[in-house]
This record gives sequence, structure tokens and C-alpha cells, in this order.
Amino acid sequence: MRMARPAFSMVELIVVLVLLGLMAATITLRLHSPLYLARINDFKESMAAYDRLTRRICLEQDRPVRLWVDLSEGRIERRSADGGNELGTALQLPHGLKLIALRVGRDEIVAGRYVIPFSRRGLCTTYGLCIEAREGDRHWLVISGLTGQTLEPEEDLDVREMFLADPATPGGFNPR
Repeated sequence: MRMARPAFSMVELIVVLVLLGLMAATITLRLHSPLYLARINDFKESMAAYDRLTRRICLEQDRPVRLWVDLSEGRIERRSADGGNELGTALQLPHGLKLIALRVGRDEIVAGRYVIPFSRRGLCTTYGLCIEAREGDRHWLVISGLTGQTLEPEEDLDVREMFLADPATPGGFNPR
């Protein structure tokens, strides 16, 4: 008489596979959030550097420059004041992020293109960019028009209050 070898039943195999799937999903979700935060922080640093370079171009070349912010394409271009030549490469949002709002003065622009003019001295109006990583996960970057200093307010309400407290009028225009 032969002895039966111990083996796993089909139910045991399915339970193990379900547990492995749950563990893999948990690990993926934990790694996913830091990846989005890294992309957001990378864009914020790139945007701050792009703004600083725009100011330097204005000063060194003694001419006004404009930033063209295209909300639908998540793209920011630096152009000469006449709107012609693109100065340097455009700044593109990383994959998975959306540029959902631009705040200038009392206006919040949520679609289309907006132009932020910089003077010969590298000055512009204060502006804020809102980036969305996932539905409802919004991050703001506010750049001071006089100094280029950046702020990262936590809440939409903080941004709204910050711009409403500023009596300066918006300095850009919305080309259609």
C-alpha cells in the first residue's frame, strides 16, 4: 500500500495567491505616494530655477521677457516681449501631473493660456501655480514678483487669502 504524499489543496493555493496579491498592492501604494511627491518637488524646483533664469535674462539682456503659461498642455515657455522668439527650452510638467490653475492678483485662471510679463529689471507680478498629482491632491507654488522667492502654501484658502491681501493688480493678460 502506498502512502499519500502531502500536497496543497486548491483552496490553500488560492488563499496564498490572494495574500501575495494584497501584499503587492500594499507595497505598490506605499511606493506610489513618494513617487508623486518627488515629481511634484522636482517640478517646483525646476519652476523656481526657470523663474530665476527668466529674471537673469531680463537683467543681462536689458529687455522685457514674458512667460507663457499653457494650462491645458502643462507647459511654460519663455518668450521675447513681442511674443516671437522662444528663449531657451520650455518647461513641461512631468507625466502624471496636471497644471490646473494659475493665480495672478485676484484672478484664478483654470484654462487656456496666460502671459506673465517681466520688466527689463526682471520684475513681474506675484503668481501661483497649482499642480494636481491625483484627484484632489493639489500643491501650490507661489513665486514673489519682486524677489523671485518661492512659497509652498498648504491649503487653497491660504493661497486665496495671500492674493486677496495683495492690493497689486494682475500684470498679465490672457491671449485668446
